[in-house]
Amino acid sequence: MDPEFADLLPLFVSEARERVEHLAALAPRLGGDPQAAAEARRELHTLKGAGRMLRLAALAEGGGEALSAEGRWKREEGRWKKGASGNIR
Repeated sequence: MDPEFADLLPLFVSEARERVEHLAALAPRLGGDPQAAAEARRELHTLKGAGRMLRLAALAEGGGEALSAEGRWKREEGRWKKGASGNIR
């Protein structure tokens, strides 16, 4: 970590812990609750941004990967629903 950000680390750790706990609480609802999914995206985006700000590359990349995976899952789910609805008569 860059020494100029060292004094921010305790605050970051505290806030990151709260965000991760919130993500864990949201996880069971992600598949069927759009509000939970939106909240999870916000938490991941915030963690990614904070990681970039503090030059914590691994954390920023992990948040970015989680957001990308969520986007891929959502696109696949949309394709599945679109294909399934075309088969219903």
